[in-house]
Formats: sequence, C-alpha cells, structure tokens
Amino acid sequence: MRTGQPATGKYAEGKGEESHSQSNIYLRFRTTKKDMAYLEGSARVRNTNYLALLGLASFYSAGAQNTDNLGLGTTDLEPFLRPVKLPSIIAEWSALLPLTCYLADRSQNHKLVGEISVSGRLSPSLFPRLGIFDSIFRLLSEGSEFLDKASSLQDASVVFDVNWGSVFPCANGSVCSMVCAHALRSLEKTIKMPENVTKTSNSVSSPGTESIEQVKCEAPVEVGAEDQGYRRYQTLRVFKFDRHMVKENILVKLGRVTYSWYFIVGKTMVLLGVCVVLALFGSYGSMAVLFISSLSQVACHLLNFRRPATYLRNNESHDACMLVATHENSITWNLFVGDRGVVDSILNKPMIELPLSKTTTALGYWFSFAHFMQILAMTYVPAQKSWDGPCLLILMVFALLFELLYQEAHLMKSWLSREGITVKCKSFQFGSRYQMMGALQVYSGRGATAWMDGILARCDRRQAWLERIGAPDPLLPRDAYDRLGKPDKDWVDRMGPLTIAAARILEDEVPMVR
Repeated sequence: MRTGQPATGKYAEGKGEESHSQSNIYLRFRTTKKDMAYLEGSARVRNTNYLALLGLASFYSAGAQNTDNLGLGTTDLEPFLRPVKLPSIIAEWSALLPLTCYLADRSQNHKLVGEISVSGRLSPSLFPRLGIFDSIFRLLSEGSEFLDKASSLQDASVVFDVNWGSVFPCANGSVCSMVCAHALRSLEKTIKMPENVTKTSNSVSSPGTESIEQVKCEAPVEVGAEDQGYRRYQTLRVFKFDRHMVKENILVKLGRVTYSWYFIVGKTMVLLGVCVVLALFGSYGSMAVLFISSLSQVACHLLNFRRPATYLRNNESHDACMLVATHENSITWNLFVGDRGVVDSILNKPMIELPLSKTTTALGYWFSFAHFMQILAMTYVPAQKSWDGPCLLILMVFALLFELLYQEAHLMKSWLSREGITVKCKSFQFGSRYQMMGALQVYSGRGATAWMDGILARCDRRQAWLERIGAPDPLLPRDAYDRLGKPDKDWVDRMGPLTIAAARILEDEVPMVR
C-alpha cells in the first residue's frame, strides 16, 4: 500500500485495532493529539510504531512521577508561590512523624493541670499535642472532677501528716512534682545518717534520754559486724518552704507582659501572617494547624480561673511536717516542712477554681471543634505528600523545644517569685525504715503516731522502740519493753540511739518551728 492512500480491507481493520490500542496508551500516558499524529505519519512498520509509542509513554510517565518532586503533592493544586523540589521519601516520612509521635496521653493531662494550678491560666504551646484541645474541653465540661482525676491518676502520691497523724492522697500531684524537680536542681550532696553509735553508761536511764557521741554524717559510718549484709536504705529528701515579701523581679514583670491583651493580639497577628505565608506555598495542612492554635490561644486568654480563699493561707501557728511517697512501701520519700500555708496548698487544698458560665460553655465547644479540625489537618498532611510534612515537623520541633527548655521551668520560677516563696532541699540516707520514721516523729515534736500505722505495724516491739525515743503510741499499753524477748530487746537498745542521733541531725540541718 502506498503512502497517502486511504486504507481498505484488512489494512483498514488492522489500522482500526492499531488506532484503538494507540488511544488506550494515549489515555494512560496523557500523550497529546499532535504527538499521536506525528507518530502515525512517520511510522511505516507496526513494530516501529509501537516502539515509538512506548518510548514516548515512558517519557511522559517519568514526568508524571516527578510531579510530586515539584512540591504539588497528591492534590496537584498549583500554589501561588511554587516551592522547590522535594524528594517523596522526605515528604512522607516527615508527615508521619507528628501523627505518630506528637500525641497527648494521660501524663499530658497531669502536666496540663499542674501548669494551670501554678500559673492560674491556660497557656497552650504554639503547636499543642493532638488531644490537648479535647482535654481542655473536658476540663471546662467536668470542672473540679477533671482536676481530681488528672492529678491522681498519673501521680497517686500518699501524704502522711506527721504533726496530726492523718493520711490522705495528694491533692496537687503535678504541682508537687514540679516543685520537687525545681528544688532538686540545686541539691549538692546526700548526708548519710549514722548506722553505729556509741552510748554512754547512762544512756538507758530513762526513755528518750540517750546521749551519744559526736557522729560524722557527711561520710558513711562504719557498720558493725552484726549489720553487714543487705540493707534497704531509705532516702529522705527534705524541702523547706519559707515566705517573705519580695520586690517584683524580671520574671514577674515578664509574666505580666506575656499575659496582657497587647501581647496576645500582637502574637496572634504574627501567627496569622505565618499562616498566610504557608498558604502561599501550598502548605494548607500546616497552615490550618497553626491557624487553629492561634485562635485557641485567644480563647484560652478569655478563660477566668480564680484562686480559692484558702490559697496559701496559714491557719496554724506552727510549721508543716508532711511526708509524701508514692506508696507505703517506697524507698524514696519527700518531706515538706516550713510554711504551713504553702505546704497545705500544694498537698491538701485546691489551687484554682473554674466558675461555670455561658462563656466557659461556649469556649468548651470551641475547643471540641478545634480538636476535630486538628485531627483533619494532621491527617491531611501525610495524604498530601508535599512540603506540608516538613512544615508540620518544623512546628513540632519548635513546640518541643519551647516545652522542654522554657515553659515548665519558667512557670515554676515565676510562681515562686510572684508569691514570695523560697524552697531549699537537702537529702538524707537512712539505714532502715524504723530509723527514718522514728527520726521524723522526734523531729516533729508531736505525739500522734497514727500516720505510721500503714508503714510500721503496731506491735510491742514498735511500742517499746517509741517509748525509748520518747514518743509512745497512746493507744497501746506502756512498758512494752518488759514483754519483749532478748532479740527484740537488743534491737530496741540498738535502734533507739540510732533514731535519736538521726533526729538531732535533722534538727541541726533543717530547723523547724514547732
């Protein structure tokens, strides 16, 4: 058949099949009509025609695969400012990190309640963890019930009031943890309590009158032969709280500025400007996350948390002496002494109140909506597979750095400075639990012993030991020492002076107003 004549018969039928195959390849690889016409006019052999089509198809296929590298993502939306090329592996990997690693859990609720109790207001970060907005919604809906659950579920500490003998769960576990972490930064050394003392001849003349020789406490004391072996040492960290009037420092002034409406409005305008830049480059998911966060910070500023009337108020004439531990069988114990108003507010009383109003209810619905929109935005980013992923990852890194290096330490320092509170910490190591509990009983100067009933079981040996240190249990009969056998008597004779020695060291190192 000559070139230029119309095909007839089997040639026309063959060309029809060929044209049908060519149209399928055309639809699949998006070749243009001009390219198809050129191939049809220039190809004289069927095999040559197919080879040319396959070559052109592979070219267009490679171009289609590189569309993601141009930063358009799976939606192929052309942004106003075209971003630079981005490998697909980086886009997908960076988009999955925030969705898998930046999630809120129970510990975040615990920390959220602590920050509100200390600062008296909500201060979410630039990019809150996924689930924080839902926690704020439940806080505004449940009120004090949410505060109780968040404070106790993560840090269910037990408080033993050595002065009055009562035992109760810690009311503000998160604040207690923040205060301890702040004070422990200045801890220098641990003082070791004596494990072997020398008594004088008149040391057992009467209960509680043992006299001991001078004991070196900074270095471990040599243990006698009968004491060698496994010993379950107890660590006691003593936190001494005092209050005094102080002038406003830079932290208090900075906190007042950051909580003003001028600062909030200015910061919101800056964040909205960043949202516009992200939208111009096509990072719509990151833009939505930042936009929701900026509006939520304004909503948090509208919330009005109040301090209760009992906040930091001391209704006693003596210092507090409260022992805190994770449970009754702990190894590390925290003793809070000093100003009773401060200690009682941290361990026993609520520090904030949230009045219920129409504004609070409306803001609660906003945070529920913000939580839903944050889920949509953070799941849109890995589906888009463009520069959204790296932008969201950068937001997450900035939020984590702010959280780790600034927020918690700044909040605690600002609260202590604003309320005129000073806290000092010293650490002691005891050779046994009896020595530590008895030293605390003598150190408090009180007669109530019910606080240690869950730690040390009531028995004649405990009563004889308490009689020896001058703090007998009023609910048990006296003269328990006479009812003991020789091993128990030897134990009481040895543990009594050790307990008195430890109590005197506590009194010298941490003086307390009784």
